[in-house]
Parts: sequence; structure tokens; C-alpha cells
Amino acid sequence: MDTPEVETAVPSCEPMTKEQEAHLARVIAVFAAACDIKYRRGQREHGGNLFDCSALELAEEAIREAVDQIVYLVTLRDKLAHGAVHRAPVLPMPTSIP
Repeated sequence: MDTPEVETAVPSCEPMTKEQEAHLARVIAVFAAACDIKYRRGQREHGGNLFDCSALELAEEAIREAVDQIVYLVTLRDKLAHGAVHRAPVLPMPTSIP
């Protein structure tokens, strides 16, 4: 499977601060860990190769995932609007598949 080239720099961007670089590194690390776990769980649950799915199958699954995301976001917004969010420590990302 060919991997498309990804642009790695934004030419018009101003240099970032150390804090911005650290934040970006954290976002990338959290995403990479979460993506790895999610992909492996999906493989375990569904088997086969995701990249062998038809375009229509991928579109249908993406729509289902988008609907899930909206449900979570609306629920989060409602909790924030009603002050129902309590402070809790940030939990580290899991490093293995349970």
C-alpha cells in the first residue's frame, strides 16, 4: 500500500514558542498512542484489512463514527453549560489493549 506524501512544514508560519512546541508534542504523542490502540482494537474486533474495504464501506463507517463524535460533543457541551463537569486528574493514555 502506497503512503501519500504529507506536508511537514507550514511555510508562512511564525516560529513557535517552547510552550507551543511542548503542547504540540503532547498532542501528537496522545494521538499516536490513541490511534495505535484504536486501530489494534478494530483489527481484533473486525479482522481483515481496513484498506481492503470498499469506498462505500469506508464512507458508511466514517459516518457512523462521526455520529458518535457528535453525540459525545453535544453531551460534553451540555455538561459544560450546566456546570456539571468536575475536576479530575488527567489520566495517562493507556499503553496496551485491555
